[in-house]
Formats: sequence, C-alpha cells, structure tokens
Amino acid sequence: MQSERTFVAGASRPKVLLIGDTRTVGHQGSALVVQVILHEFERRGVDVISSRAVGSGFDLAKLSSFDGVVINGEGALHVRSPKALLISRVARQAREIGIPCFVLNGVVDECEEEVIKGFPALTAVFCRERRSLDRARSYGASAKLCPDVTLSIDIPANLEWTPGNKVFVTDSTLNSANRTLHAFARRTHTPFLPMRTRPQMPLFSSKKAFLRIMKYEVRHKIGNMVPGSFTADRFGCAVGSPDAFLRAIADGTKLIVSGRFHGVCLAMRLGVPFLAVRTITHKMEGLLEDAQLSHKLIDMDTVKSTTRLQALFALGAWSDADETRRRSYVASAEKAIAACFDEVAANISTRHPLV
Repeated sequence: MQSERTFVAGASRPKVLLIGDTRTVGHQGSALVVQVILHEFERRGVDVISSRAVGSGFDLAKLSSFDGVVINGEGALHVRSPKALLISRVARQAREIGIPCFVLNGVVDECEEEVIKGFPALTAVFCRERRSLDRARSYGASAKLCPDVTLSIDIPANLEWTPGNKVFVTDSTLNSANRTLHAFARRTHTPFLPMRTRPQMPLFSSKKAFLRIMKYEVRHKIGNMVPGSFTADRFGCAVGSPDAFLRAIADGTKLIVSGRFHGVCLAMRLGVPFLAVRTITHKMEGLLEDAQLSHKLIDMDTVKSTTRLQALFALGAWSDADETRRRSYVASAEKAIAACFDEVAANISTRHPLV
C-alpha cells in the first residue's frame, strides 16, 4: 500500500484510512473532492491517512490499525472496475474485524455479483443522487443521499461570478465526446477549458506523483506552443489549479457547456449558468433531476449540430426560477454534506473517543 500521513496524528484523535486519494489524477473535480474530505475531517478532529491504492495489491491486513475506513466513491461502484472490487473486499474485511467502513461521494450503477456482495457490509454509502441511492439500497446497502461534496467548497471572499459574455466549453470523461466538444469549441470560436490540471500533490511525494506532474507540465507547455488540435489543447488549454479554474469560469461568464459532472457542480456552486452534456453514467441526469434543472441537459447530437452559439443561448438562459432552484439545491447539499461528515466522525469516534 502506498500511503502518506496527511495530518500528524495525536494520541487522543481517531485515525481513519482514506482509500482513493485522487489528487494525483490531475483533474480539478477529483482534487477538490479530496480537499473537502480532508478539510471536513480535520475540522472534526479526525486524522486522515490517505492511500492511492485501488488495485488488488492493497494490504487488507493493515485495516485493523485504523478506527475506520472511508472510501472515495468517485467513479467506483459500477460494473466490475478494480475499485469496485476493492471496495467490496475492504467492506467485508472491515466488518470481520469490527471497524466501520463508509463510501463517500458515491455513484452506484449496475454492478456485478462479486461487487454487490460487499454492499451489505458497508456501514453506510453516501450517494450523490437519488438514482444511485435507489440502486445502492436494492443491493442491500445502508444508503443515504448526500450530494457531491464539491457543492460545499469554501469560496474565497474575493471570488464570485460576474456576468459577462464569455462562453466556455469543458471536456468530458469520454474520449469520443472530448473530440466532439473540442470541435464544437473550435467551430463556434469558444475557449476550450479542459478540467485536466497539474496533479495536486508535492512533486516528490511519490514516484507516481512525480511522473504525472512532469507529464502534465511537458504536455501543457507543448500544447501552448502548437495549439489548435485536440491532442494539444487537452493539456495546453488546461489551468494548473482548482483556484485558477474557479476564477476562469467566474470572471465575466455568460455560459458554460460542460461534459464533466464536476464542471456542472462547480458552476452550480458559483451560480454560473450552464448546459450539461450527457456522460457515461447516470450521474449527470441524476444531479439535474434532484436539482429540478433537467432542462439544462443536452445530448451530443445537439452539440454536433450546433454551428452558432446563439442557438444555445435560449437553452442556457438562466431564469429566476432556475436560480431559485439552484440556490435551494446548493443550500440543502451543504447541510447534507455537513451531516454526512458529522455522522462518519461520530461513528468512528466510538472506537477512539474524541478528547
């Protein structure tokens, strides 16, 4: 297991293992998810030991040295992915040795039998939208609704959305969709703003972090020198930190067209008008259904057929009713996220009482 101590543990503080530290992924949303998880546990006096292990090499024997296990559920619980299988194994092992095990920020889609076996062993699964909630419960999990944790990120006092005329197009999780979105941005003379970023880890924290950071820096510089193609722009147009990304989408923006779930979440957090493009799982649809903003979802055919931005402005126009729904959803999300971390910290503290 490749791990690192995120905080210096005190003798009186409970210790939780975080599986799935995605700060090395080099994605704005993934970095912010872990940032929120670390921050919320620190506020509650819980020390976090983070692990990037997601494969079969994870050492289950080490679980007994922790007061609890928290699994970052990003992109995890569907079909038979390595992470889905790991979650199933960890959940069952944690139950056997008597420590609580939670999945946070989960999306639950159709899973294979070997993965499903682990659901009843989880202390709780916190699902990002109701579709996942229903699926998790059908698999025997104790599941609760807790919207994506990026909806509760701390916004700097000097950062707020200022309306303007800028339109941004983000990338997607799908390669084919990425090329379509990039072509759309080029066709409509719109800035392409991929959600790739410099991995948010110290350069020498691990070999993997070093290689990924250097790979990003090289591709970013080359992409800046020879822009225009998707291969160049997917890194060349990226910005190097979540803060830079938030400032880019907040400054004088009229609309964001995003194929990224976290692109939509961050737009909602800041109050920036958006159109969401369907992705590989149901999470985008589920998010917008829960927020009562399903009319902001467009499909790839719409992106392919649009030649003038003005054709999307009517769809992307933000009404007073849309803003009311957005505010209500973000406010309820913040409460649910706080309650989620309160519950997990309280459960873990029963094994190691807080002082």
